[in-house]
Amino acid sequence: MKDSLHTNDSETLYERLRVESPRPGTGHRAEEALERLMTRIHAEEAPHLKLLYARTRRYRIWLAAASTAVVLLASGWLSALLRPEAEMRVHSNSWEKVSSLTLEDGTRLTLNRGAQLIYPDRFTGRQREIFLSGEAYFDVAHDSKHPFVVRVGDLSIKVLGTKFNVESYPDSETITTTLLEGSVEVESQLSHRSVRMVPDQQLSYNTRSGEMQLSTLSESEESIRWTDNVWVLHQTPFLEVCKRLERQFHIKVVILNDGLVEKNFTGEFHFNDSLESILEVIRITTPFDYELKEDTLILK
Repeated sequence: MKDSLHTNDSETLYERLRVESPRPGTGHRAEEALERLMTRIHAEEAPHLKLLYARTRRYRIWLAAASTAVVLLASGWLSALLRPEAEMRVHSNSWEKVSSLTLEDGTRLTLNRGAQLIYPDRFTGRQREIFLSGEAYFDVAHDSKHPFVVRVGDLSIKVLGTKFNVESYPDSETITTTLLEGSVEVESQLSHRSVRMVPDQQLSYNTRSGEMQLSTLSESEESIRWTDNVWVLHQTPFLEVCKRLERQFHIKVVILNDGLVEKNFTGEFHFNDSLESILEVIRITTPFDYELKEDTLILK
């Protein structure tokens, strides 16, 4: 696991936003406005002095308030200019174990093996935005004024405060979101479709077609058992099983037995189980032969 620091100058995910404070013209400075006012007072005839004095007094009060407002506004712009910009961090989890991470807003994450997270060292602006590749479980700190947004592929998952799981590996055509508590809104830039989820729902998104499939789970907690190093299969397509084996054991799987492609599997394994023991369990329901040559697993 490693955590590296990147400035916004080198980060291609964001464009830096520059805020420039407006500079008032010299003809509107408070000192010069007061000078012009006093010149007008002395130029007027004596009968109007009392009236002008009253007007001047009111003007001075207004001018003082306006000057204070200008100072406060300028100081606000100045603080925005002088405020250090957020640094982007990259958290790359190893394939050996699950890791935990707490963001500066109090949001807690559990990252599965091989997951990568891009996030700021502190959140600024109207929303809290991060980028994920791989699988992570989120316990988002509630903040109604600053939605929490997870970017995965062309999907955006927006929440205020909730618990949910996201699985989005680069070698998979499916992004899976499972909601345990609260609510989330999932939006696709590809299909321009959005879905609002409620607890115990799972959304499967096809990254090629943009199709969304929403289902209800009887045991949504099973989706995060990987945080306890348990791999749960529930009618999981065999091709997806092979992809998981490739990630976990750093191998390439070659399928020569076409009958395996359409199979689904249900069961559970521990992440410290050996490749051979997992294959032997799968072979109980679907007989097949296999051969392991260096980093290639051949299924016959």
